[in-house]
Amino acid sequence: MPDELERIDADEARQRLAETGLLAGCMLVEADLAELEAHAPVLRDCRFVDVSLRSAVLGGLRCSGTHFLRCRFDGADLAGAELSGCAFFDAETEQGCTFARATLRFTTFSDCTLDRCLFEEADLAHTTISGSRALGASFVKASFGGGAKVTGCLLRYADLRDANLAQCDLTGNDFEWANLEGASLRAATLRDSTLNRAALRRADFRGADLRNANLGGFDPRALDARGAILLEGQARQVLENMELIVLPDNR
Repeated sequence: MPDELERIDADEARQRLAETGLLAGCMLVEADLAELEAHAPVLRDCRFVDVSLRSAVLGGLRCSGTHFLRCRFDGADLAGAELSGCAFFDAETEQGCTFARATLRFTTFSDCTLDRCLFEEADLAHTTISGSRALGASFVKASFGGGAKVTGCLLRYADLRDANLAQCDLTGNDFEWANLEGASLRAATLRDSTLNRAALRRADFRGADLRNANLGGFDPRALDARGAILLEGQARQVLENMELIVLPDNR
């Protein structure tokens, strides 16, 4: 991001987006862009602080190198957006942005920081989140649908209670200490992911592919894992989680 950003207000931002569809090297502070409508706008190397984008319609948004601090996207429509190298977390106040009930269908987050962001009840069907960090983010009751891909992400302490992750590609994620209670992961792919110390009570793992996943704390007595795919070594780990004593056949 450039060292010096041009400070603009909400009216100037709306005008530029209407005329050129582009904001580059700009800073907006405490701006009200609620219900903004812009088709395929481009945001590049900007900084948004305490900006409201509630119920904005920004389908096809292209955003790179932009930092959003304490911004609100509640109810916004970002379908088909491409977000690359963006940060949605304020390290100073330890607050993330809010995307509650937002439409994020077919949206791509690549190499983004989503720590403590709120995606509660958001529509994330067919969304792709890759190589990103979402420490402590909340996805409570969020719906990812069957085509979402969340891969190679750091999701420690994330809250995914009652989220719909059925049939999603969840390969290579770190869910350590995450809360997946009541979540649907039916037929999801969790290969090479870490579920160590995750809360999994009432979670649905039926038919899930768990090969090479770290299953510390994975206890079939507290969840539904019928038809889940495991490797032999993992099966032993699961039995140990249940405090069973497994001896060799020749004992």
